[in-house]
Amino acid sequence: MRISYKYGIRTISGKLDDLIHSAWNKGRVAIGRIFIMPTLVAQHFLFRDIKQNLASIWNECSGEFKEDLKLYATRRIPYYTPEQIPAYANYAHFIRFLYSFAKAEGIDLADVTQSELETAGCPTSVSEIIQADLLPKVAESDDLTNDW
Repeated sequence: MRISYKYGIRTISGKLDDLIHSAWNKGRVAIGRIFIMPTLVAQHFLFRDIKQNLASIWNECSGEFKEDLKLYATRRIPYYTPEQIPAYANYAHFIRFLYSFAKAEGIDLADVTQSELETAGCPTSVSEIIQADLLPKVAESDDLTNDW
């Protein structure tokens, strides 16, 4: 169903008034459809467990490490192509780095702890993460040395 919005709303996505709203045709048209709850499968529960575990690891990280990741996110913005959407959040880069490390080392992220990651050789500062090619390189990354 095609939807027209009042007040010049240019973009919208998500659930509102029992409809799922999204852009179509490069944002020129807004469409809506009735929300249907998807069937839950084992993958949904695995993803939930991973998300909760990574959030607990993130909460254990130091504020200085999080600030370094925020600086990295800011410095990374000019490297995106016009087609890409920049990741402004330091948490997004944290998740990307952990998924890259887990894939390379064969680690299950659903139940790993911060100490187990360190034992497996996980880099603990942003500059080490970049040197290990777990995050894309940026200029001036040598000063991001605070450990998690």
